[in-house]
Amino acid sequence: MRAAPKAGLGLLLLAALCGSAAAKQEPAATPTPQPAERQRMLVGKGPGGKTVEIAVGPGSIFGKDEFILKEYVDIKYGDTRLQADYVRYVPSTKDVTALGNVILDQGTSRMTADKITYNLDSETGTFYSARGYTEPSYYFEAETVEKISKDEMVLHNATFTACTQPVPYWSFKISSALIRQDNYAYLHNPRFKIGHAIVFYSPYLVWPVKSDRASGLLFPEFGFSQRSGTIISNALYWAIRRNMDATFYLDYMSLAGYGTGLEYRYVPSESGRGYFTGYFIRDQIAKQAEESGVPTDRWVINYGHNQTFAPGWKLVATANFISDFDYYRDFERDLRLSTNPQAVSDLFVTRTWGFYSLNLRGQRREQLVNVTIPPTLNGPFFQTEEESITRWMRPEIELRGRRQRLGTLPLFLTLESSADLFTKGTPGAEYGRFDLFPVFSSQLSPVPWVDVNASFGFRDTYYTKSQRSDLGCDNRPGTGGFGEGNGIVDAEHDENQNGIFDAADDLGCDNLPGTGDYGEGNGVLDSETTLMRSTSSAATATA
Repeated sequence: MRAAPKAGLGLLLLAALCGSAAAKQEPAATPTPQPAERQRMLVGKGPGGKTVEIAVGPGSIFGKDEFILKEYVDIKYGDTRLQADYVRYVPSTKDVTALGNVILDQGTSRMTADKITYNLDSETGTFYSARGYTEPSYYFEAETVEKISKDEMVLHNATFTACTQPVPYWSFKISSALIRQDNYAYLHNPRFKIGHAIVFYSPYLVWPVKSDRASGLLFPEFGFSQRSGTIISNALYWAIRRNMDATFYLDYMSLAGYGTGLEYRYVPSESGRGYFTGYFIRDQIAKQAEESGVPTDRWVINYGHNQTFAPGWKLVATANFISDFDYYRDFERDLRLSTNPQAVSDLFVTRTWGFYSLNLRGQRREQLVNVTIPPTLNGPFFQTEEESITRWMRPEIELRGRRQRLGTLPLFLTLESSADLFTKGTPGAEYGRFDLFPVFSSQLSPVPWVDVNASFGFRDTYYTKSQRSDLGCDNRPGTGGFGEGNGIVDAEHDENQNGIFDAADDLGCDNLPGTGDYGEGNGVLDSETTLMRSTSSAATATA
């Protein structure tokens, strides 16, 4: 049992020695042959000092009148670069015939093909089974492409798109097209496709292919609405000047009629910009239905402007007006707007200097609210309807002061103050408000190892009117009518629980027959309300 391991170890050592000896007797490995060095040379010059530089592989033939170039040919001439597997080149005319994996780069454009015939000087030629890219991010594939000038090409049986997916989100299939780089594409028999589906056809179409803005018709939009029917939206874009443009809209709705719109944008200076949008439709559905609160002529207007002035002034203004709030629900496609219950207009002007800022603000808020309709005899007890009210803030003046030292004293002052005038959109709900809030502060160090930040502020707010309630059903102070000052909101209520306000409920605020209190037998539901009366002020101190 002890001899077996020793014998095994001896066999392993013998095998190792034999392997080592065999390794010494093996011949050296044959080196891998290296490809012949590629040839690179200058073979001619053209106008403007441009040179023809050629790089080719072995087997190429340089004749007197023509070159036969092989093995990944690379030709550079100015901003043009041609790469292919095989090239026939004529030096005297700079004509090129290239085959196999052809790539032509020129500036920011690239085209690939199976075969091309091309002239380096005129930059014209024909590409077969071509694929290309041109600024700004347009792609095409074509059976043949004729490059008739440096910036123009003609495509035959082509697909034209701006998408890079294997199946483009959208594309044009065309029988022929003339493309002028950084200008327009003139398309014959375009079929507009979304994915694989053809959704539009025209015998002729002009399409911009430029990075700069271009005036012209925008592609129409199609849709369907249960209320408006089939929708075809057409738009015309107008690049008026470098600092302004506009889009005009003409929409056809099979049920609602024709709608027209305008979107105008402008930049008056480097520090300002603004916009205006408006839309109008004579709604045939509202005209026929004669819906309450829904006019026949329906419209929306939006305006905005932002401007910075020197020194320290800034203006921000927005204006939003609407014919009726049902307009959003009937015609807006943006869910955020279709459920919007208000139209807000703002004007904000501010100026900053030193430690102070002065703010002036005005606001108009048209808002949709639910209003309770007081019932009459034999009418439903609870009934509400939507109504729009207009609230104003005209204006708010605010003066603010940052923390500043008062002379040489160890005191600092921070200030907030404002004056406002409000209109709440309900009768009598107009009032003013004045607010003053100074804060004095100081940093004290009674001993070197203690710091104390002390501050004292006083706030006083004055209102020209205040709310008064609990006045009884006559809503007049000091009359001593039933319910005045009892701390309860008194009102007539449904005595017989039939959901109808009738003679059995018309008992006045005490809801007792024959007492003759205010409202008994007047045929109207009476209840206490809140009124705006007299003046008030409130003051608070903080430390």
